[in-house]
Amino acid sequence: MISLGTLGGNYSEARGINDKGQVVGFSRNSLGETHAFLWQDGRMTDLDPLNPTRPSMAYDINNQGQTVGSWGYIAAIWQYGTMDLLLPGGYYDFSDAYSINENGQVVGQKAYHAVLWTVTSSFEQLKTLSALLAEADMPDAIAGSLQERLDRTIKFLDAGSNNAACGNLTGFLNEVRGVSGKQIPEDQADRILSSAQIVKDALQCR
Repeated sequence: MISLGTLGGNYSEARGINDKGQVVGFSRNSLGETHAFLWQDGRMTDLDPLNPTRPSMAYDINNQGQTVGSWGYIAAIWQYGTMDLLLPGGYYDFSDAYSINENGQVVGQKAYHAVLWTVTSSFEQLKTLSALLAEADMPDAIAGSLQERLDRTIKFLDAGSNNAACGNLTGFLNEVRGVSGKQIPEDQADRILSSAQIVKDALQCR
C-alpha cells in the first residue's frame, strides 16, 4: 500500500485507474476545496489549477487518458490537456460522469436520472481522417507525407503532448491547402481539411 498524497489539504480519494497505472480521484487543496486530480509517475496533479475555489471531482480514466467527473457540479471530461462540460448549464445544474470506456461512452446522472454520453475521441477522428487520405486521388509521395504527419500526431497524443500534436495538425492543414486543386481534387481536399479541422477544434489548438 502506498499513499498517493493530497493537493495540500487533509483528504483525498482515488476513484479510477487505467491499464497505464494512471489514477484519478479528488482531494482537498490547501484552501479546503475539493479538486479533481491525476496521479502518475509518483506525482499528483490538480486537474483544475486555475480555479482553486471551484469544486471538481474525477471518477474514471480510460487508456486514452480521457478522464470524467464533474466541474462545478456539472458533468465534465478532461482530455488532451483541456476540460469540457458534457452538458450545458449553470453552476448548480447537478450532473456527474462516473465511468468511461475505450469507445468514449460515458455513464452518469443528470437531475437524478441515469444518462449515457458518447464522446468521439480525437484518436477516432484521426482514423476517419486517415481513411479519407486512403480514398483520395493523390500521388503516393504526398499521401505518404500526410499520413506520416497523422501518425506523429497520434504518437504525440498518446504521449500526452497536446502542443506537439497541434503543431503537426497545423502542418498537415497547410500541406493539404498547398496541393488542393493541384495534386488533390479540390472537393476531396475540402473533405480532408474539414475532418482535420474537427480534430484541431477538439484539441482546442491555438
